[in-house]
Amino acid sequence: MWEAMTPHQQQPADEIAAADPGAGGPPPAEGFGVGGEEPDRPEEVDEAGRTAGEVATPDTPFTPPDPGTVRRPGAG
Repeated sequence: MWEAMTPHQQQPADEIAAADPGAGGPPPAEGFGVGGEEPDRPEEVDEAGRTAGEVATPDTPFTPPDPGTVRRPGAG
């Protein structure tokens, strides 16, 4: 069914851009290709007690209230 909604159905599929141009293709532009990808693993952190995969907890200016002390207005 997707072919019915595709424009220019009679043209060859050579016009579809490929992720890898293959052998003899031009080099990727700056910021693209393997050099522009995100690293597979996080950078190692030298902070004590933390492994490379752990994320630091942010300093929050708001301290959540204790659930035992919170009451709704009029709930007595």
